[in-house]
Amino acid sequence: MKDFNRFKNKIQSFNISKIEPSIKKSNIYIFFLGHGSNEIGTTAEFIYIVDLFKILHPCTETGFWLLEFGKIPLKTSFNFRFDINIIVPMMIFSSKHIKNDVCILCNYLQSLLKKKIIIMIKNPCSNLLNIKLICKFLDRCKANKNFKTSTSTLVLAFRGGSDIQSNSQAYLLSRLLWEGIGFGYCEILFIGVTFPLLNSIQTLKFSSNIIIIPLLLFYGNLYKQININFKHHIITCYIFNHIHSVLTLFRIIKNLFNEYNYNNCILCKHRFLSMI
Repeated sequence: MKDFNRFKNKIQSFNISKIEPSIKKSNIYIFFLGHGSNEIGTTAEFIYIVDLFKILHPCTETGFWLLEFGKIPLKTSFNFRFDINIIVPMMIFSSKHIKNDVCILCNYLQSLLKKKIIIMIKNPCSNLLNIKLICKFLDRCKANKNFKTSTSTLVLAFRGGSDIQSNSQAYLLSRLLWEGIGFGYCEILFIGVTFPLLNSIQTLKFSSNIIIIPLLLFYGNLYKQININFKHHIITCYIFNHIHSVLTLFRIIKNLFNEYNYNNCILCKHRFLSMI
């Protein structure tokens, strides 16, 4: 909870008065969809981000639901009175959850809403995986006088999954960081499901400094295990621990208020496959 309170203080330091609410009441319903966790702090952090979006956009109706570990029924969480409904899956990769579970959910809601529109924002959190954000994480490491990119090894720690496309996105990001920032060496290690596992970090002896960037959205069991098992290395924060990540996500959602037709997922192949 200490990390969550630190996250909360950063959000509160942001000047909300700079945000000018829309004059007209929006006819769009934003429905945040989280993976869910058995960690109370992780779920509280997810709900806190949804509440922050409500504060910054008071004219837009919002709701949320959890795929797993959630005990709230979907029908009581979703508001069925809006004509345009945008689903925002807060998951970092285009994993099987998005391709299967979320698509089934969209088709189920579409069958209940009939002529009303259900649209899913495709991978809104994947845009948070960029060099600019990683550099903000590394700014905290520069306080260490012994930190030099040319003599350090960068390790990107992902959750890992059975979807090959999701894992390939991790390797693409590591290549961009390696060539763009100039680290002595860069490696991809997975926390579970996929090899190589993060435990093999002990075999890396390319430099004196090993910097681990856990590319996880929230503080949970995985981030806690990394801090316990690899406390002798430099470990950066998780993604939503930085205010820039939260505001970037809100900007992506806001840009689709008037351009939702460009993100029409009704014709997506995954929506068709989930109906079979």
